[in-house]
Amino acid sequence: RTEMARVRIVNDSIVGRYQSLMNAGAFVPRFITKLTSITNARVREAPGVDRVMRELHEFVDTHPAVTHNASFDRKFLEAEWLRLRLPLASTMLCTLQILWRLYPRFRATSSAPWWNIRPYLTGVAITAPSWMR
Repeated sequence: RTEMARVRIVNDSIVGRYQSLMNAGAFVPRFITKLTSITNARVREAPGVDRVMRELHEFVDTHPAVTHNASFDRKFLEAEWLRLRLPLASTMLCTLQILWRLYPRFRATSSAPWWNIRPYLTGVAITAPSWMR
């Protein structure tokens, strides 16, 4: 995982955003760079896993986590937060599932070229109003 992003929703409004690349020491394959514009050089300069996981945990706090591709994130976050002895988030909602329902074309295309902005924060920000209803 090379990028983490979340929004915080309070009283039906987005009141905060967290987004960071993350240096997990992994190589970014060319197809991922093409899909997301995330390069190995950018990841090398990014903060390490421990720092990003602690910042993200502090940002999420006890609120439900609204995440892009929750099935992937849940496994990753639980493993990292347990390793750092941080409590787990109670609820994780998936923006990818709602994007697939709202925009069927999304399944067949990358979100990066479609909206020309970061895919993970895009997914969270675009679907946030649906979670506020």
